[in-house]
Amino acid sequence: MLSALASCLPALAATVTPLIPAQDARIEHASTHTGLQLSEPTPPASLLEAAMAGLPVLYDEAAEPGRILSAGHGWKADFGPSGLDYTPVLGKAAPVDQITSFELRSVTLGGENYAYEPGVVGRSGDSVTLDRGTLREVYHLDKDIVEQTFVFDELPGPGDLVVEVAVKSPWAVEASDEAIRFVDPSFGEISYGKAFAVDANGWSIGISREWIGDGIALTVPAAFLAEATLPITLDPPIGTG
Repeated sequence: MLSALASCLPALAATVTPLIPAQDARIEHASTHTGLQLSEPTPPASLLEAAMAGLPVLYDEAAEPGRILSAGHGWKADFGPSGLDYTPVLGKAAPVDQITSFELRSVTLGGENYAYEPGVVGRSGDSVTLDRGTLREVYHLDKDIVEQTFVFDELPGPGDLVVEVAVKSPWAVEASDEAIRFVDPSFGEISYGKAFAVDANGWSIGISREWIGDGIALTVPAAFLAEATLPITLDPPIGTG
């Protein structure tokens, strides 16, 4: 889907265009001063070079309706209704645009399907949200990392909460207790780190994060949910190494 995701998701084109001066690119600070808002579309490579120059996370919200492009120091991302296309920045010698996509595939609660809708994409500061009605898929962006979260404001019944994320990647998968890694031995890796569940009062636990052959399953145990205060946030980080 993504054409254009530490302890709590990335290829660079063979050439990039020169960094355009701010007045020519019509780049202006967002009201939060935590990121940059591009008032006109800018090619993704320009976003990347600007990010590599040490600027904050950059955004292009006008390239295509319903999508948001962004770039940090080690990654670029394309957010759409299905999820995230994540491209690592690994240097000019790396293969071009090796995209790894992360798409929410299913949610179950106590073994029953938990219904949700295609994401409506929006941004506030350095957070991009895919609003799915019954849950929100929220990405918190930093120049070095993309933090993926799933926020549940209500849970209609008891039982384990299982979130499955389908993953498509051209890279080899290496799964361990520390992280699920998507690896190109010559250029680097994407790391999907340890996951946590956090309730409204800040009570958190480490949760199961399992590679299931074509995706990732995050499982929050029923015992935690029975005592937790809503909303519940699932929090796995994605990074480039």
